[in-house]
Amino acid sequence: MSDQISINKDTVIEVRKRITIFLEEAEETLKNAERSVYDAELEGWNDHRYKEFLDMYLDIQQNITNELKKMDEDIVPYLRKLEISIDDFFE
Repeated sequence: MSDQISINKDTVIEVRKRITIFLEEAEETLKNAERSVYDAELEGWNDHRYKEFLDMYLDIQQNITNELKKMDEDIVPYLRKLEISIDDFFE
């Protein structure tokens, strides 16, 4: 195993920025989708199939939201710490 360090701070920053943008866009898209789901009921889809669909949708949406939260709380800070570590290493 090699002890050589192979990392590019600019690449780490770019990955973090793209993940941050993805998280922002995903949150907005989920809000829009949820709005559409509730609008469907207001526009006349209000039978038992809607209730089944709504339950499925909300369950899946919660799972997606939880995973996005993990990315925001774990991955983004990890990359920020990595950026700082790179700076500290080269000082």
